[in-house]
This record gives sequence, structure tokens and C-alpha cells, in this order.
Amino acid sequence: MRTKPPGALGRLEELAHWYAGWRGDAAPRIRAPQIVVFAGNHGVAARGESAIPPEVTAQMVANFEAGGAAENQLANEAGIGNTTSAAALAALLLDGASADWTGRGTGVDDEGLNRKTAVVTSALVRHRPEVTDGLDALARVGGRELAGIAGAISRARDLRVPVILDGFICCAAALALERTVPGALDHT
Repeated sequence: MRTKPPGALGRLEELAHWYAGWRGDAAPRIRAPQIVVFAGNHGVAARGESAIPPEVTAQMVANFEAGGAAENQLANEAGIGNTTSAAALAALLLDGASADWTGRGTGVDDEGLNRKTAVVTSALVRHRPEVTDGLDALARVGGRELAGIAGAISRARDLRVPVILDGFICCAAALALERTVPGALDHT
């Protein structure tokens, strides 16, 4: 048994307690951590709302496969248009104007940001009055990778596997679960 002053590990200690609770094990070990990558292109990319063309998605996935991405480096130590869909999803579920949720994503200029904001506004006008819950919103404005993220988060909960959410896109996908079943993200 190791000794240390209570709280000496700061946030890491809090995460360790949370992880142990979700695993149902007072002394859990992380033996095989995983990073799951979801990639996809969205039809809105054809409207010029992204600074990067859809072809880059395939190049990014090839980089993952070749071991050249930052995620590969993280794994060794243990997609395009999706910010528009994530912005529309967050705006549908959390309200607010499209400009509140739409950012520069891949680094679009002012004109690109205006196009992107217009796409999200169009989605809100079309879908906001009819959205019934988070999964309905996800089906209306999300892409396959956002649905995949939500599915992976949900399955991880079933298996008592804690999940670390990183970034706007996966947090928007997770929000769809929380808005459908309050408390669905206790393991994240």
C-alpha cells in the first residue's frame, strides 16, 4: 500500500476515484487504454463552409493508419464539416443563435464563417420546431461519425467503461445522449 497526503494528486486523484467508482473496483488498473477515432465528411462541406476540402479526411485517416497523428503518439504512450454539424446539434439542444455555436473550425476566414453560420441557421429554422429529443436532433443534423461517437459512449456505459470526452464534436454527440436520457453521461 502506498501513502500520500489526501488531495496530493489534485485533479488526478479526483479522476482516479471517479474511475474506480465506474469500474466498480476499489483498486482498478488501466491495462489497455483505447483511443477511438471517428471520421467523416458532411454534405455541407460542398457549400464552402470549411477551409479544408473533403479530400483531406481520407488523408487524415491515412495518417492515423500510418501512425503519424497526435492520437497515435498518445496511444503509443499508454474529419471535415463536422464542426458545422456539431454546432447545429448544440444549438438545437441548448438553444441560442447559430452564431453562438459556430466557430472557425478548421480556420475559415470571415466569409467562410458567414457561410457556416448561415448553414447552421438554416438547420435551426428547418429542424428546431420539430426536435423531440437528443437522438432526434442527432438524426436530423449529425453525421455518421457523431452517431458513432454517441453509440460508443452509450456502449461504454453499458460495459462500465469510463470515457474521456475531448473536443467540441464529441461533446456535442454526447449531449444528444444526455438530452435523451438525463444522467447518461455519468461515466464521462
